[in-house]
Amino acid sequence: RNKNIHVMHTIDLCSTFPDLDFSNVAKARIVTVHDFYPFIRKPDKRLLSWVNDLLKRKCYKFLKNYNHVIARSVEAAEILSQRFSLSPENISVQGPIIDHSYEPLKIYRKEEKVIIGYINSFGWNKSTMLKYFIDVFKSISSDDIELHIYGKGFPFGDVIRSDPRIKYKGFLDSSSFHKTLASFDAYLSTSTYEGFGIPIAKAKAMKIPVLCYDGDIPAITKNNTCLWDEQNLKDIIEERRWERTDTDRAYSDVKSLRPEVVVQQTKEIYDKVFSGKR
Repeated sequence: RNKNIHVMHTIDLCSTFPDLDFSNVAKARIVTVHDFYPFIRKPDKRLLSWVNDLLKRKCYKFLKNYNHVIARSVEAAEILSQRFSLSPENISVQGPIIDHSYEPLKIYRKEEKVIIGYINSFGWNKSTMLKYFIDVFKSISSDDIELHIYGKGFPFGDVIRSDPRIKYKGFLDSSSFHKTLASFDAYLSTSTYEGFGIPIAKAKAMKIPVLCYDGDIPAITKNNTCLWDEQNLKDIIEERRWERTDTDRAYSDVKSLRPEVVVQQTKEIYDKVFSGKR
């Protein structure tokens, strides 16, 4: 009973371990909520509405057993307050850490072509608009722009086979992420939904312009990016509008995510919650 506990997990914990509240073994409890993926309706609708409602009831009970909740974004904090009736004074907003290996880096490369790069998975929230981006890219005749795609299990190999400007590079080890990112002229995000969008934040930290689909993504992440959608994408590629991105302002967006800031904020939350001075 004299322990203080911080459960550093996503909201998935609510659906998997709804009774893991530590109320019998800890005097003060904090939980970190990353996003609300279990409550987002997937395109295939396998997550039926009754399952969704059950998860919400379990999540509500789960969250009420914590003294304080850390939300990964302002948007997640609003959901916690409005949909789960948590008191705003018991919620803090704290983004993920972007470490200092993600800083502007000059990479010499032989290619003279402009490279738009994608490094991510191909999940339900990314693949639909990636396929759309590829189709639009193929319709543009410019030979001096290439699209490089990294990730495990690329599903559109047959679609790109006829266009040598689109290159699937396979899985990229995390240790090579920052150097590969630095070789891009623009980073491509096709997410229709993100709890935060860490790859976008990493690109901004390296002052790489981001071509960001205008989806349900936290404002801190998609601010100061080149937003695209189904109506403007062709013009954006042809006019290379990502080159107008204010990368200095984008870089500033990431300052609150640096380790020294997040660690200090965490310490302040611990002092507040675990000392009982709330």
